[in-house]
Amino acid sequence: MLGRPNKQPIISENIEAANNIIETSASSILSTSVNNLDPMNSINLNTTNITLNNTTMNNNYTSVQNNNATSSFYVIVNGVISHAEFPGNMNISCSFQFVYGQDWEIARTTGEGVSLESGVTQVAMRPRGFNSKYIWNFPLEICFRSTNPYGWPKLCLVVQEGTGKQKIIGYGWCQVPIGAGKHSLKVKLFKPQSTSLIQKWIGSVKGVAPEYFDSTMVCKGEGREVTRTESVGGEVTIELNIMHKGMTQFGFEPFVQ
Repeated sequence: MLGRPNKQPIISENIEAANNIIETSASSILSTSVNNLDPMNSINLNTTNITLNNTTMNNNYTSVQNNNATSSFYVIVNGVISHAEFPGNMNISCSFQFVYGQDWEIARTTGEGVSLESGVTQVAMRPRGFNSKYIWNFPLEICFRSTNPYGWPKLCLVVQEGTGKQKIIGYGWCQVPIGAGKHSLKVKLFKPQSTSLIQKWIGSVKGVAPEYFDSTMVCKGEGREVTRTESVGGEVTIELNIMHKGMTQFGFEPFVQ
């Protein structure tokens, strides 16, 4: 009786031969790929990636700068309250205060560049002779930040005898110049009048002149229509330097006066 022929050794030999052929082909392909690899292409590829990364970083930094630049515009004010011209021979000082709108704020309040929102000058005395100037040369420095020109800053002045409010000589105010550059401002002084002849007579007897309850009222329009004022025949000279930053970002064209 004849049996089935044994084919297992032949199949094993065929599988081993096929594996050897696959390994030889893979080795030849890998060696050919390695030999044909150009190192300059790899270097160029890395350089391109670095350049793209730097460009992306620069674009992000520029966009952050633009966002910060368009957040608000700045008005930088510095100068001096130079002197006052006033008849008489007294020891006088000048109180000042900046008044601004709700959309405005002071940018610098601490550090080396401190902003002076309000203060009082030293006491000055007019020298002998024909010179009628009371010299102060008190420095002013403040930086404002806003997004709306409405409520542009103003400067209120109160000239008084001595350093305290013993006797107010006159009030004055001026608007911070809109144009950039150097400005010389002359602020006329005035004082309120009594509302009746009786109050005027009582004030003259007691030596008390009418005063404003709020000194910043002279910079505001509310309530001014019910008050009467008169000139005191004096003026204060202020020297200011104005600088702008970021005005064009909001569609405003800065100019130099």
